[in-house]
Amino acid sequence: MSLLPEDDPRLTHFVKQHRPIVPAADPTLEQRIMTLVEKMPRAISSQPSNWQRWRRRGMWLLPTSIAAGLVAISGSQLFLSPQPTETELAELETFIESTWQGTVAEQPTTETEELYPLVGEGAVN
Repeated sequence: MSLLPEDDPRLTHFVKQHRPIVPAADPTLEQRIMTLVEKMPRAISSQPSNWQRWRRRGMWLLPTSIAAGLVAISGSQLFLSPQPTETELAELETFIESTWQGTVAEQPTTETEELYPLVGEGAVN
């Protein structure tokens, strides 16, 4: 978008011709506003504001949330399983090595086994 030149006489003439007329100031406006303000009821200081009511209601949330967090952290420690010892790890490794044979399928030898590796030959039509 291009900027308009500052010395455009046609634009200057148009703006001067169509500018709005500023209304005259009302000398009694300030007094009328002050009268309306004085007529408005004042806030009673004995009644708590919405913010004070919310703070009073919300004050129980902070200690409650801290207590809930501490209970959650300590409670989660109860459900953690203990770490296995070196002996248990050695037994597990021995068990896996001894039962590993036969768990991995051998390469398919027939065309049927290639197409249907999980289905026995008797189940294929």
